[in-house]
Order: sequence, then structure tokens, then C-alpha cells
Amino acid sequence: GCIGADSIDIVVNDVPVLLITQPEAICQPGVVDLTNPQITSGSSAGTLSYWTDADATAALANPSAVNVSGTYYIKLSSADGCETIAPVVVNVLPRPVTSAISGETTPLCESEGIVYSVNPAPTSNFQWSLQGLDGSSIVAGQGTAAIAVNFGSINGFLQVVQTGANGCVAET
Repeated sequence: GCIGADSIDIVVNDVPVLLITQPEAICQPGVVDLTNPQITSGSSAGTLSYWTDADATAALANPSAVNVSGTYYIKLSSADGCETIAPVVVNVLPRPVTSAISGETTPLCESEGIVYSVNPAPTSNFQWSLQGLDGSSIVAGQGTAAIAVNFGSINGFLQVVQTGANGCVAET
């Protein structure tokens, strides 16, 4: 008997390496750009695509401006046809809900102890400022939802910046 033999070369390509650096949480109305190269820095060369599901069957409509918290997926396709998929988490934090400042809008010149307030919010910090009110001062309540002001004789306006426990800011 005759014996025939043959052989072929088989090349097994490596799965590309996809490294994900999770993006920083942002405050509304901000957006996260998942196409930012820093998110996939250190990954293998190839083509990136962005998805809403782990199987990469539903494309993410606008990966450069994601404004909804959730888990999204990045797929890396290498030139030799190998692919890998990894999750990336977007965290969009709510801004604190502020109310209008309540209190006297036309205090008498050199009035003392005039109270201004906003609706208190749990775990929020309030930073009040007097704009253009030279000779006036906040005498009580800085950092809280209500303050007392001693007025000088110059007109101006009052502003409050509310910072929520998550670090997001709203102004009134």
C-alpha cells in the first residue's frame, strides 16, 4: 500500500486586547464622549464600534454624546477579523433642584437681619453671595438654605449656588 499525506498551515490570530478606562461621572446636562481615545488607551489596533447591548446587535446612535446613565459596549475589530467586546459605564448625575429665593426684594437702606431662603434640600450645601451690594454682609446662615443680611446703601443682587451631595451644582 501507498500512503498519502498532506498538511496545511493553520494561523490562529490573537483576540485583540480591549482595555477600558471608565469615564468620570458627569453632571446633567453634560455628555460623555465614548469615542474619546483615553477610554480605550492601550488597546490593540483596530476599528472601534459602540453598542447598547452586550452582543453588539444594537448600535449606539451617538457615542460621542451619551447623556443617559447606563452600561454601553465597545467592540474592537482587528484587521484579521477577530473581535472582542467590553462594557463601559456612563454615570450622569442629576443636578440639585433649586427653588426661587424668597425674601424682601426692596429692603430699606441699611436694614439689618433681612432673611432670604430657598427650599432646603437634604445633603446640599448652599453658597450665598452678594453681588454689587457694597457695604452689605451676610451675618448668619452661610452654607445653609437660609441667610440673614445686613444691608448698606447700594443696590445689587443676591445669588445662591447649591451643591448636591453628588457634587453637581445649580444656581439661583
